[in-house]
Amino acid sequence: MKFRAFVLGMAMALGGTFCFSACDTETGGNLYDSVNIRAVSPTVGSEVVLANDEILSFARNYEKGNGISEFGKGDRYKMKGVTLAFEADKPAFHYNVCVSLYEDMSDAQVKTTLKTEVHFDDLFVNSTYYWQVYATYVAGTVASSVFSFTTADTPRTIDIEGVSNTRDVGGKKTLDGKKVKQGLVYRAAILDGVTDTGKQKATDYYRIKTEIDFRRANEVGSRTTSPFGESVEFIHISAPYYVGDSNGIDNPDNQDAIRRYIQVFANAGKYPIMFHCSAGRDRTGMAAMLLQGLLGVSEKDIFLDYETSFFSLRGCADGANPSLLITFFTNTVNYIKNNFGETQDTFQRKCELYLLSIGVTETEISAIKNILLEN
Repeated sequence: MKFRAFVLGMAMALGGTFCFSACDTETGGNLYDSVNIRAVSPTVGSEVVLANDEILSFARNYEKGNGISEFGKGDRYKMKGVTLAFEADKPAFHYNVCVSLYEDMSDAQVKTTLKTEVHFDDLFVNSTYYWQVYATYVAGTVASSVFSFTTADTPRTIDIEGVSNTRDVGGKKTLDGKKVKQGLVYRAAILDGVTDTGKQKATDYYRIKTEIDFRRANEVGSRTTSPFGESVEFIHISAPYYVGDSNGIDNPDNQDAIRRYIQVFANAGKYPIMFHCSAGRDRTGMAAMLLQGLLGVSEKDIFLDYETSFFSLRGCADGANPSLLITFFTNTVNYIKNNFGETQDTFQRKCELYLLSIGVTETEISAIKNILLEN
């Protein structure tokens, strides 16, 4: 009854009408016995690919450097989502389709449709979803069985109008069998061009609470509030990138900035967080690498996430040489691998030791893991 009450409330909010009487006055029988609702697509237990074909091919066949040939072709990372199709023995006035990450259908997304199919965008990747259909008739409402499907392990790119190079940092399995939670940390390029539609989606759908802007002071100017609006906390920390010069993460003068932005991720009250620089590739790439490394994501997946920027307009707008960019990123990963911990230590442990060396505490590292890792 708890879920039925939930769906009833959702249906009323969406303009739907629910009646849970089981008497079918039109047939003289039992409505629940006379109507069967079946899943057509996706079939129960099947895998759904949310990514577009280009991103899917890139992710499935990834080797370091594969993204070079994708550089500079514009924004081509938008996901295609999933269309849920079903059939019912008897046409209904309308259908309410519920999708949830939980088999008890709690925290479900609900859409009302007059057709026997409905489309959902922005689902999590590398996850199991459950869905259920409520068909509304004159005499009452019939609920289907709970169906399920899994989503493929690809990057979870997101769509915020007016912002390029946007995606979820989570979704990947870690080397010790856990998974980085989705919907909590997003990366992007500059936010200044966000449209009103984009602002609404960022705050109402993705529920962004904190923006970390990694650009230099002269890039940020006099800005003190987030382009997403005053409801989003704006944090400006001019951040370094790569290694080997005055702007590098190996320069002691730059390491306080890294410590300060890592500490933001240790505060559960700041989530969901979106961080960005100008291109969403270099300074942003350093933060993503350190976070994913700390959480135990494989080096291959860390590099895949870095090169996904090459599918964006903003991530390639400066005309940089993508081969050199990958070399810079490789040198940075190798700096951490070669200068922290013992030879046999994992990259995760080496990232921990790097962060400890710049003033991040064990307590803060534990907090980040507790917030961002699921079993």
